[in-house]
Amino acid sequence: MTRESVATKIASMRKILFHDVDGCLNTPDGASLPFEVAQLQPTQRNALGQLGEVLDKSDIDVMVLNTGRSIAASIFLAEAINSQKLKYIVAEHGAAGYSMDESSHLDLVHYAKDIPHLHTAYSGLEKILALMKWYEEDGAHLLARKIGHHVVASPKKANLTLRVPENTFGDEMLEDLRRLIEQHSPVGGDYLVYHHSVSDGYLDVTAEVDKGDGVQLIRHLESTQRIRTYAIGNGSNDLPMFQHVDVCICPSNSDESVFDFCEANNGLISTHRFIGATLDMLGKALPTVGSDLLIPM
Repeated sequence: MTRESVATKIASMRKILFHDVDGCLNTPDGASLPFEVAQLQPTQRNALGQLGEVLDKSDIDVMVLNTGRSIAASIFLAEAINSQKLKYIVAEHGAAGYSMDESSHLDLVHYAKDIPHLHTAYSGLEKILALMKWYEEDGAHLLARKIGHHVVASPKKANLTLRVPENTFGDEMLEDLRRLIEQHSPVGGDYLVYHHSVSDGYLDVTAEVDKGDGVQLIRHLESTQRIRTYAIGNGSNDLPMFQHVDVCICPSNSDESVFDFCEANNGLISTHRFIGATLDMLGKALPTVGSDLLIPM
């Protein structure tokens, strides 16, 4: 098949963009978006609105917010983007889903039933619910004795997420939390994944579900049509998402592990930071292969 015929074939596919939030949708000056539902600053609202306008004019058919945030916080940002092409939210590191068109939550366990390895992973979410209940009733008090702070869990449905208090070392707090879970929680330490978002100052304890599983589920939902997939992310927790798309893209403020993955897999390393990388990418013709989109640093 010639390069021209490959390009024609790909151009006829339905194009889906999976997009991280934190570190990717921040305004170009780096101002962080509010983690929960809150008031956006005018520059933040303008930047998200501009994204919606550029997205609507782009070659992308479907955009998916793929984030560690809660569904509620993600819907808040999706409404600010205000694009008809933003169809889905995959939140809490792949553990929760939402359809913007239907204004309803997605039953991810149900959608995973035809994919054995995903169904096993999503069935494990019940253990996280038990863990979150334990943390509310006992774990928070036990952790407070260790770190000197009482930390309330973020209002999520399928991740245990804790903000790292000021003057507290996140890695040490994570190890304290891990030991408490292994020794005192009803689920022990099995089938749990621990993550420290250093730049955002949060700890997450999740089931063996990640952003890559969310990609696979959305691909399954869209599988009635031939699709071409893209992903934008800047952190190590975005790597599972990258592993399940055709073209990976990272802004210039990405972690070193993300740069390495993009370089090794013919992805895009943008010269733009944060939301500027997305606006730049959407303003160009989408690539037929990853290397077509590569921009030297």
